[in-house]
Amino acid sequence: MINNTIPSFLKLLERNDIGLHDLNKYYDMHPEAFEEYFKFHCSKTEERLSSAIKKYPAKLEDILMISETLPSIIQEVSEGYRAQFGLEVNVTFHLFVGAFGSNAFVERQIIGDFYFAVEKLSPVREHLRVIVAHEIGHIYHNFVLQESGWIGLMLNGLMRR
Repeated sequence: MINNTIPSFLKLLERNDIGLHDLNKYYDMHPEAFEEYFKFHCSKTEERLSSAIKKYPAKLEDILMISETLPSIIQEVSEGYRAQFGLEVNVTFHLFVGAFGSNAFVERQIIGDFYFAVEKLSPVREHLRVIVAHEIGHIYHNFVLQESGWIGLMLNGLMRR
């Protein structure tokens, strides 16, 4: 499933005078996308959010292009992984406009959701394909480790069950 919150962000920008309250309202409308982001990947400070608001206008064209192309790229790359490895994963891809923290990441689980902060991504189709393939690759890597009995990193290295 693709959870594209970008259209609700773009509605905020239509008003031309977006403030901290508006931005926080957008974040609050989509806790499924922003809880993980602000917890591990971006400091949610007034200074950072104010800085992001100033940067958005220069990124608007890129954000629009990415919003239009990224969903089909996700489906295309996901299908490629399914065909190659035969693994069906039931995850959500969260597309959102963040505050210039991490660009993309996978939830901290063996098979977790994907998060794409589009303000940090290149609108070039091939670049988007690479970042999507990279993030999906984490899930396949985790699955193979789990299936082969590896449980993850410990302080002293990899441990086997």
